[in-house]
Amino acid sequence: MKKFYFLGIASLMVFMFSCSDDDDNAVDTADPDPTTPVQVTQGIVINELSYIDEDWVEFTNQSTEAVDISTYVLCTGPGSYKDVASLEAVVGETTIPAGGFLVVKYELANDGAGVGLYTPTTDFTDENTLVDFVQYGKGGTSREDVAVRAGIWTAGDFIPLVENQSYTATYDGSGNASSDWSEAVPSPGK
Repeated sequence: MKKFYFLGIASLMVFMFSCSDDDDNAVDTADPDPTTPVQVTQGIVINELSYIDEDWVEFTNQSTEAVDISTYVLCTGPGSYKDVASLEAVVGETTIPAGGFLVVKYELANDGAGVGLYTPTTDFTDENTLVDFVQYGKGGTSREDVAVRAGIWTAGDFIPLVENQSYTATYDGSGNASSDWSEAVPSPGK
């Protein structure tokens, strides 16, 4: 009996001390089903950001199969997490067909931020759950270190702020650097 009591206390302590302090009570998402393994889907990328007048984020599915990202989490740093399914879709649905798009309303800072898309998680410091990341306006944003460890971003790299307020930041479709982004006329869902 003492053995089971000790194992229960030890398990509770491991759970309590494994959570990141900056992420306490920050997730606005349902707990993922622990019996269903979630794999990071490299085919889903952040494709376009609008942060001047209308705030939205566009994702595209570069894989050959439809991908459901309804349980994925979009974040701009500690305390600002939203389950993708809880965001208002402007174009598309949370199951993105191969070659398709999803555009969601999401509040973005005008002066720069790091934007990350995660598989369902409560540990936003785990690079194995980060699907895609981009930062604009400044380097060193929250979670840049996670993206660097995941091998999908370079420390200190960032997309310059758009100069024309009627433009968005648009991804060219390949690579993981700020040079793979440019200013463009907004094209949500295209």
